[in-house]
Formats: sequence, structure tokens, C-alpha cells
Amino acid sequence: MDDQKLQERLHEAQIELRLLDKEREALVDWIRAVERLVALRTGGKKPATVTEPPMQLRMPAGPKAPSMRGTVLRVLQEAHGEPLSAREILRRAQALGANTESKDPEATVDLMGYSLRNTHPEMEKIPGRGRIWRWVEG
Repeated sequence: MDDQKLQERLHEAQIELRLLDKEREALVDWIRAVERLVALRTGGKKPATVTEPPMQLRMPAGPKAPSMRGTVLRVLQEAHGEPLSAREILRRAQALGANTESKDPEATVDLMGYSLRNTHPEMEKIPGRGRIWRWVEG
């Protein structure tokens, strides 16, 4: 395959990936709407979330565990704007192989959120909701 054809295939794949990302975002929005509807119909009881982490969230290969800080950032970016509690961020980060020996790992994740916000203005703490963070995509 020559370079021109390879570039064309790469461009096509990038377009397809963007379309899939948009479709995923629409599905996540729909799921959130249904979750809110279920909560309204059950008297405000929050349903067990059906929003699943992206397919990329898998344990890494190899012996070296990823850093918690980098993994927290990755988890929020891959959530595509979905607000996540520190507990959920921690759960997803651990699924990726990151860990902390902190006595209060959720507080550590929350502190990392504040630290990451200094270098990543896309990070947003949801006011008045405790340890809830999200990635605001431009």
C-alpha cells in the first residue's frame, strides 16, 4: 500500500472514530435522561446507574502500574462530560491498574482533581455536589 492510500485510510478511520464518539455521546445523554426519568418516577430514588465506562477501560499489559494522577485524568476525559464521583473515578482508575496507598483514596482523588484543574482548565468541580468532577469538552 503506498503512502497516499495509507493517508486516505487514516483520514477515513479518523472520520469514523469522530462519528462513533458523537454517537456514544448521544447514547450517554439518552441513558442519563432515562436515569433521571426513572428517578422522577420512583420518588427521587436514584437508580443504579446503567452508564458504563468506555471500552478502553481495561487493565494495562505489563508489570508497571500507571500513575493515579494520569489515570484520573484519563478516566475523566473518557467519561465525555459525564459527572463522576470521586468513588467512581477511583473505581475506574483501579480497573485500569492504578492504585494508591492513601488511607482515604477518595479524598486523594478529589485532591488530584484540584491539582489537575491547575493545568487542565477543562476539569470542572460540580458545585454543591460533594466530590463530583467532570471533563468539559470545548
